[in-house]
Amino acid sequence: MLTLALVALSTAQNSASPCTLEAEGHPTINFETLALTDQDYSVSSHQVDGYEYVANICGNLNYNDETCIEGSSVCQRHKKTAASTDVYGYIASIKLAWNDPDAVYTYNSSIVMDMTGTACGATSNTTEAKTTIVFVCSNKEFLMLQSETPKTCSVSFLFFTAQACGSPRYTCSNGVKCITTDDYSGEFGTYDACAASCNKTIA
Repeated sequence: MLTLALVALSTAQNSASPCTLEAEGHPTINFETLALTDQDYSVSSHQVDGYEYVANICGNLNYNDETCIEGSSVCQRHKKTAASTDVYGYIASIKLAWNDPDAVYTYNSSIVMDMTGTACGATSNTTEAKTTIVFVCSNKEFLMLQSETPKTCSVSFLFFTAQACGSPRYTCSNGVKCITTDDYSGEFGTYDACAASCNKTIA
């Protein structure tokens, strides 16, 4: 089972949207543009037989009942009855941050989403259910269960998506051409900003 290690967490984000992340030296991430925002994902529990987690990335779950109400993003439910047991994450509680293992943005960096839900019955309601989603840059999109701890109502997922790669960043090469770059410490960012200073633009 994989474990989640958070190192050198960059927490700056745009307060205008819980699903937008802006931090100096990092690509801008806007999960509001996710094509799958309206899609519910279901992933079977590895430890609690007959149960599954249903999640919607940065959106209200299409599935709902008396427990998993409007505003819920992650819930646990019984497979056969489809009745939910706990809300593991509300949209209003979403927090996004960069995980930078190398202390600065590199190809090892990833985006981490944390959220909280209802009081956890397994802890006699002394703590809240918690969900962590680690976003991984990928050309395919799917959700995978990373780890779960039923005794504390905690669950972690990996979400593979091209949206985690961020918008392309451009730099002026030799003063004549805008090219894409992985360096987020330079002067430029968008293609238009680069093109305005370069003598020529790419065709």
